[in-house]
This record gives sequence, C-alpha cells and structure tokens, in this order.
Amino acid sequence: MSAPRVAMLTVYDGDQTIGFLLRRGPAGVEAFTADNNSLGLFENDDTAASAVWRHARGQARGDSAGETFTSIGKAATAVLAKALPTEQEEGGHG
Repeated sequence: MSAPRVAMLTVYDGDQTIGFLLRRGPAGVEAFTADNNSLGLFENDDTAASAVWRHARGQARGDSAGETFTSIGKAATAVLAKALPTEQEEGGHG
C-alpha cells in the first residue's frame, strides 16, 4: 500500500519558508507566497515551485530565466519542499 499523496507542501530556501503549494486536484497546483498571497494556478508541482522561487527572488513570471527556475522548481519539489500531514494522517475525514 502506498503512502497518501499530501495536499500541501512548504517550499524552503535554506531554512527560510518562501512559500507553499496547494494541490487543487484537476485544477492544478496553486502557489502561495510566504505571506499567503496566491501566485496563481499551475500545471504541476514543479512549475508552481518555480513561481514561488521567482517571486522570492523578485523576478516576474515568464522571465528569460524560466528554464533555470523550472529546474530549481524540480529541486524544490524533490528536496526543499517539506510535506505537511494530510487530513487522513491527522485523523481527519475526507
């Protein structure tokens, strides 16, 4: 039996929280800044994490460094994103 997929991820830069990802099912993944402002809906975790990194670095969405930040997003999703417990893990219903 596989572990349940978490609905929310925290994105870190070192030990500093720079944002959050919230999986919205078929709608995509919503990215948020550390101060809880939405950066929009994205196709997947990687592009959402890239948006969080771009915002944290003060860069606009769609800049010429997009490919670099997609790679950073993959690293952020794989390494720097710390999963929060799901409702199921917390004993919730749903």
